[in-house]
Amino acid sequence: MAGPMTQSETVTIAADRTEVFERITRWGMPEKGMDDNRMKMTDAEILDGEAHKNAKVRYCMEGFGRTMHQTIGYEVAPPAKVTYTVLEMSMMESMAGNMKGEFLLEDLGNTTTRCTHSVEVEFGMPMPKMMKRRMLRMMVEKSLEGLKDSFEILEDEMSEAVGGDDE
Repeated sequence: MAGPMTQSETVTIAADRTEVFERITRWGMPEKGMDDNRMKMTDAEILDGEAHKNAKVRYCMEGFGRTMHQTIGYEVAPPAKVTYTVLEMSMMESMAGNMKGEFLLEDLGNTTTRCTHSVEVEFGMPMPKMMKRRMLRMMVEKSLEGLKDSFEILEDEMSEAVGGDDE
């Protein structure tokens, strides 16, 4: 069997690094914009730990006609790093053998943060390398797009609440 595959992507977010760290480490239901339209998170339960600290969290999702569960262990190094390991996964158990990742947050000043999300997966079943690469890339890109979108949605809502929308 081939070794693990990795994927890393970076995005710049118009928010302070501490705010981005706190958004990532809430360990609960996703913010607006962070939910994938194909998979809908229906529940999140902190099994051990607490928000913004090391924790073990169980998520339930629905999509593709199935209900899936995954348990993730998180380790944090505020305000710059969040690492995680998927401990259990009902979806694709035979497909994804081991999975771990990290978010690195770099303060660029001027309330701007560079967020890099890296993932390493050791697939548990054979499939074309191109398909594995595509799955990994989509997963990492979607997580960063959702994180960035959650800040943009919040900014839009705040602007509308104070009458700042001139259109």
